[in-house]
Amino acid sequence: MKDVLYNMIKQVMIFTDTEKKALALQEAGILEEKLSDFLQEKKNYLFLLDDVWNKEDWDKLKNSFPVPCNNQQCRVLLTTRDEGVARHADPIAPNPFKLQLLDEENSLKLFSKVFSRSTDDTEAVARFNSLNN
Repeated sequence: MKDVLYNMIKQVMIFTDTEKKALALQEAGILEEKLSDFLQEKKNYLFLLDDVWNKEDWDKLKNSFPVPCNNQQCRVLLTTRDEGVARHADPIAPNPFKLQLLDEENSLKLFSKVFSRSTDDTEAVARFNSLNN
């Protein structure tokens, strides 16, 4: 968890190389406090925590995010494969949002659009298929 906190801090705060090295030596509790103090002073922030695997990981991170006050617009978006983790992270939310997997055809279309930068599905899929032949 220390590495996750360290990387989060590096992404939102500016440090010299010497400060980064010193920060890397800090204990997780110190890093949590540093991030929390920094965020407390910000007006807005959005964190995306992708693929949180278990409740314990969320419990270790959640104290880094202070309760918003003074009209702060703060959000933490958490993705997980485990609905229990989602419900644990926000027990008052009625239902966690569940993403549906794309079928093979729509996966190929999305992949083709992203990598061919085409707005035409048919053209993008044809281009991609021509690479496979």
